[in-house]
Amino acid sequence: MNNGEKEMTGFPQRGVPHRILVIDDNPDIQRDFTILLEEQVNTKLDSRNAKLCGRSARKSTPKSKYELDFASQGKDGHEKIKQALSQNRPYELVFVDMRISPGWDGLETIEHIWKTDPNIQVVICTAHSDHSWEEINQRLGRSENLLILKKPFDSAEIAQLAATLTEKWTLAKRASIKMDELEQIVKERTNEPATTNKQTQQEIPERKRAEQELSYERDLLQTLLGNIPDYIYFKDRDRKFVRASNSFCDLFGCCLEDIIGKTDEELFPREVAEVTARDDHHVIETGTPIINKEESSEGFDGETQWILTTKLPWRDKKGNIIGLFGVSREITQRKKAEEALRESEGKFRSLTEQSPNMIFIHSKDKVAYANKKCEEIMGYKREEFYSDDFNFLTLIAPESMDLIKENYKRHLEGEEIRPYEYTLINKAGEKIEVINASKLIQYEGHKAIIGVVTDITERKKSELSQNELIEKVDKINRELNDFASIVSHDLKAPLRGIKTLANWILADCADKLGDQANEQINLLLDRVERMYNLIEGALQYSRLGQTKGKLIQVNLNNFVPEIIDMVVPPENITVTIENELPVIDCDETQIMQIFQNLLSNAIKYMDKPQGWIKVACVEQDGFWKFSVADNGPGIEEKHFERIFKIFQALPTSPMFEGTGVGLTIAKKIVELYNGRIWVESKVGEGSTFFFTLPKQKGPRLAGTEMGTKK
Repeated sequence: MNNGEKEMTGFPQRGVPHRILVIDDNPDIQRDFTILLEEQVNTKLDSRNAKLCGRSARKSTPKSKYELDFASQGKDGHEKIKQALSQNRPYELVFVDMRISPGWDGLETIEHIWKTDPNIQVVICTAHSDHSWEEINQRLGRSENLLILKKPFDSAEIAQLAATLTEKWTLAKRASIKMDELEQIVKERTNEPATTNKQTQQEIPERKRAEQELSYERDLLQTLLGNIPDYIYFKDRDRKFVRASNSFCDLFGCCLEDIIGKTDEELFPREVAEVTARDDHHVIETGTPIINKEESSEGFDGETQWILTTKLPWRDKKGNIIGLFGVSREITQRKKAEEALRESEGKFRSLTEQSPNMIFIHSKDKVAYANKKCEEIMGYKREEFYSDDFNFLTLIAPESMDLIKENYKRHLEGEEIRPYEYTLINKAGEKIEVINASKLIQYEGHKAIIGVVTDITERKKSELSQNELIEKVDKINRELNDFASIVSHDLKAPLRGIKTLANWILADCADKLGDQANEQINLLLDRVERMYNLIEGALQYSRLGQTKGKLIQVNLNNFVPEIIDMVVPPENITVTIENELPVIDCDETQIMQIFQNLLSNAIKYMDKPQGWIKVACVEQDGFWKFSVADNGPGIEEKHFERIFKIFQALPTSPMFEGTGVGLTIAKKIVELYNGRIWVESKVGEGSTFFFTLPKQKGPRLAGTEMGTKK
């Protein structure tokens, strides 16, 4: 076989990407491999190799270092490998998922692969202990071309395995070719001694080329050992180190010469060395690899360190074990992250199990998690929820089905969904009203929806009862309002007749009647007027809060003087505004009624020849505190509460007899604004009526609208 023929044996030339096949039925895993491995060429190794070999460094190109292919099933992957061999473009490395469904599993796939291509490097990817190492060896036979990678794995693991194993495949391929070449040379020299000198002359350049190739390969290995962060080492059968990576030497703060020839007992603490010695003897004596063994020890800083170790037998070309080689990686941060994750999961489970709400996780069209409250409310056991035959949609009431399907679709598309209400049906067939707050998450590598579902069945019943009660109250209020209007009309009609008749008698017969008769008729007219005012006051009181008002901004500095003019104070009474009044949001008519009633009472009951009334306002605890003070007769303290009750006017003046409605109306209006009204008074000195209104802009009454006074 000449050199040109040997170049066609399938291994990549320099600059040609290494071929890697990934057999996994999870599209997310395939995407991760693409992101991790299809990156630009790392020029660091090329520069280091060029320096070692005396060549000029090659320019970095945007080519990918790896050519990736993917297969979702074992049979598909096997067909790709057969096709690659037929095209003289074999794969160097294949990552095989242990669990592939349907069809061949990982081991059956590897059996077929190695029957077709026994030289390909294989990495088994698994997160489960489906098979022990002994079972794998029994199925596949002992091989140096097999490694196991436990899930979850990080980007460094994938990148380092890809770099190491493709280089191993290339080196083995090149070494095989060199051996074939040397064997051919020896055969030719033996069979044709006459041409020895001529052949020797021909072999010199070939030998130099072979030496250069071997030197290049040694440089590649040295570059790998000099730069890889993992601890790589080789030991002979006496467990003495014969080679180690720079990172391994840095671990002890020494150079390679200080490591070679020593054993673990001379480098590590006794308890660590005893464990490594047992593992080394096991690998060397039995030829059984130790794959991804996790070990912990106390580091030089006193902190616990975790190491992930793989050890494999080192064999010569005849298959004899001459030592071992190992790869160790520090995984302390990963272990801390795993511990933090376990603690977080524990807290999550504890919180969800104690939650008064139903909490579920729905993934891959199945219920992946349901807390204890789901069992209690829905009547299903968790085993029923988790069954492959359980259909989540059987829990949804028909009237809510379209809503659930639509929101589920929107969730999977990444849209945020606000909490929404719908109806469930429990195992007993009872309807349950719920409100659901849900979110899209990643669960075990797949999209999932987590939901917190609150049972609002009782609240819905209460709301229904409350709405029915409100409707009844509104109906009663409407009926009372209509009744008050009818009664007011029917009572006012005869009063108007009596008043008209009395006025006619006075107009026509006053001179014929005696003084006593005229006085009695005038007293009758006064009683009619008072009765009329009582009816009108009662009607106004019944309507307060029943009609929709409109809130507007009212400047009381302009509005109160208008009210003062309306009540027409006599000349002997002075009404003053003591300080600046605020601008408030209110129903103008209602505020006018408050001030009008207070001012009218002060004027009506004034018993001093020179009276005064003072209106003032101060800010106090988030309220406007208004006051209307006078120097009238005053009120006894025992009547402070009584005067605000309807029809409870005090007979303080023989000239004026009140209806007992004005202050009652004022009190109800103030309370509609969440304020309060009260009086302070001393008999003979006068009275001060106080009332408060909220200072916040826009105190709202039920059924009011905002506007602005023009």
